[in-house]
Amino acid sequence: VGASVRVARSLQAAQEGIANAKREKALMQQVINKQQAIINQLLAENRKLKANQGGGARPGMMSMFAAKTPEQLQGELTQSNRKLATAQRMANLSMQLLKKHNIAIPGEKGGER
Repeated sequence: VGASVRVARSLQAAQEGIANAKREKALMQQVINKQQAIINQLLAENRKLKANQGGGARPGMMSMFAAKTPEQLQGELTQSNRKLATAQRMANLSMQLLKKHNIAIPGEKGGER
């Protein structure tokens, strides 16, 4: 096998590797976006529960929680905090995975864009 054929093959392999890495990066980006959306949703839910727990809820929101006891609200807040912590742990694991594979992280400097 000639040298030019070997060079062409290694170039093709490198290009395939780059294409695979870009596909992987796009998939990871989708995962991170979904996780971020979940975290935002949980944060909003958490804020609502905290607002109602303090009794300082806006009149429109009160109807949603009026039938619930303080214990029920506390339970929901605890559950919401747990969900939030889990979602944030998942997002952190994704970030570690991206850094391990040297893939640029959205909003951070450095790395390949």
